[in-house]
Amino acid sequence: NKGQEAAPLVIGNTMYIVTPFPNVVYALDLSKPGAPMKWKYEPNPEPAAQGVACCDVVTRGAAFADGRIFFNTLDGHTIALDANTGQPIWNA
Repeated sequence: NKGQEAAPLVIGNTMYIVTPFPNVVYALDLSKPGAPMKWKYEPNPEPAAQGVACCDVVTRGAAFADGRIFFNTLDGHTIALDANTGQPIWNA
């Protein structure tokens, strides 16, 4: 229901998708039929951030390095997740 400006990120057999607000991250297993979900991470950003977004509540997606997925939430957090498990490594 919101704008989407983020391309999916494919690393090996996994596709990572970051949604517009509330910035949920999905990891999908591309090696299996139907690309079932491997894990999901819900960061629960502050709802008030929606009111100050200039151009809809979009995200620019994720980045990958050193076995981690990095992404930003609408309320100004940068989060690193373990790419294999979806467990948070840090939230700044």
